[in-house]
Amino acid sequence: MKKILILIVVVIVTIIGGFLIYTSDPYSVSGGVGVKEFAKRAIRNNDGASCSKLKKFFADVNNTEESLKIECFSAVAVGLKDISLCENIPSALSKYLCYTDVAIATKNESLCDRIEPDDTIRPYGVAGRCFLILASIKKDISICERILDLSDKDECKSFFNEFG
Repeated sequence: MKKILILIVVVIVTIIGGFLIYTSDPYSVSGGVGVKEFAKRAIRNNDGASCSKLKKFFADVNNTEESLKIECFSAVAVGLKDISLCENIPSALSKYLCYTDVAIATKNESLCDRIEPDDTIRPYGVAGRCFLILASIKKDISICERILDLSDKDECKSFFNEFG
């Protein structure tokens, strides 16, 4: 009985010790607030590369390590207005959304040109949506001309004329 009690105590101490060591790791975060705070620190330190060191807090069952890194790189790319950080995102759609966010933050529609045409997301596709948002922000209907799909281009002009 005494051996079992000692074994239980050792296991509990090991788990708690491992938890304390893991949670004191500055690169260990969970989703939501943890990533946002991590990204704010990376922006303050002008260190977008630190997102690649980010690790998922072991108790976070809602996020993957990859999803946390995507969230971090996107937030830091926008905060630093550095589109090159989007290149660290492996998923094409997430990368293109990062491009869009940086294009909006910098009000630079030429960044939308980095987005590959996508027929799976309608209306507008990711590139079209990027141009549409910037046309609206800049109040410049000529930006609609950069949308490749003719029906999306017409919708952009119509939207701009109606609401722009």
